[in-house]
Order: sequence, then structure tokens, then C-alpha cells
Amino acid sequence: VIDNSEYRRGNITMYKKYNSKIAILAGDYLLYYVIDYLKNLDNNEIFNIFINTTKNMCEAEIYQYINRKKTIAIDDYLNIIYGKTASLFEFCAYIGCNIGNGNNTEIKSIKKFGMYYGMAYQLIDDLLEDLNSVEDKKSIYKSNSLYFLYSNIMNKKNALEKCTFIIDKYLTHAENELFIFKNENKAKIKLKQLIYYLKNINKKIIKKYKM
Repeated sequence: VIDNSEYRRGNITMYKKYNSKIAILAGDYLLYYVIDYLKNLDNNEIFNIFINTTKNMCEAEIYQYINRKKTIAIDDYLNIIYGKTASLFEFCAYIGCNIGNGNNTEIKSIKKFGMYYGMAYQLIDDLLEDLNSVEDKKSIYKSNSLYFLYSNIMNKKNALEKCTFIIDKYLTHAENELFIFKNENKAKIKLKQLIYYLKNINKKIIKKYKM
């Protein structure tokens, strides 16, 4: 709804299939189920972090929208993608570890994993859109991206090198946060697979543009 997107992940959006009113109401309905589920956990810490995460996401989306036609600072862009994406990944990682009875050290590490992975995920998503490599993400307007911002201060080749380097750095940080979990169980293996998935996309970008 926010960026009038027609497609997401190969599927037509509710905004396009129905209208913005139905899409917003469907989002509200899903939010109700999340709140109801968290309420039943009877865990104030989880609920409070969820509220703060929701606030971060809304504030970031609002800031991005009102500045969509402006060139913003790189730090502001990174703050936006933390708020609208990485903070959600951070919360999702945290709640799983909390419910799974992880200790404080494990919870701290898994939150960092979620944050680093979320940053890399959004950076790659924006970069692929910049490079016109995402056929199923059609939006009416285009927002700021790290590649676009770096392209304003250096040539495009260097801008692309800078972006892929930063993405790899976030993914390496995410992988390092998993070292604290000694057992190679299914959960850890799945998380590592997520990292390798994004690393492979990043490598394909580097190879395609011969950096």
C-alpha cells in the first residue's frame, strides 16, 4: 500500500487485486492475531519489545515516505532499513530464542543475528531493484537506496563494490553471532542456510558485474 506495489514475491498484492482499503484492513486483522498470540504468552518483556518494534517500523516507513523525493544521508538510509526491516528480524529471532528458553547470552547474540541479517536482506533487496534484477517487484515510485546514494559521490562501479562489501560485512557479523550456539542442530543449520542464501546472491551480483 505504502509504495503502491503491484507485485511481491511473484504474487499480485492485495492492494492491486482489491484496493488499498481491503489491504489495510487485512493488515490490521493480522496485527490483531499477533497481539492476541503475544497476550496469551503472558510475557511482558516480549510484548513490550513487540510494541517498540512496531513503533520503529512505522516511524521508519513514515520517514522514508516523506523523504521519498529527496536525497537523504547514508546514515539516515541505514536507520530507515533498520527500523522498517532489521528491527523486525531482530524481534523474530529474539522471540524464538526467548520462548525456547535461551539464556541471556544466547538471546543477546540471536538478536544481533536478526539485526545483521535484516540489514543485509534489505540492502540486497534494494540493490537488486536498483539493478533491475527483481521482475516481481513493481512499484509506482522508487525510494532511496544505498547504491543510489553512493552513486551520487562515486562512480557506479565503486558504488556497487561498496554496497556488496557492506552486505557481506553484515552477513559475516550475523554468522559470527551463531558461534555461541555449540550444537549443530536443525535450527542453527537453517539460520546458516539463510546466510549462505544471501551470500550466494551477493556473489552472483559481484560475478555478473565483474567486480
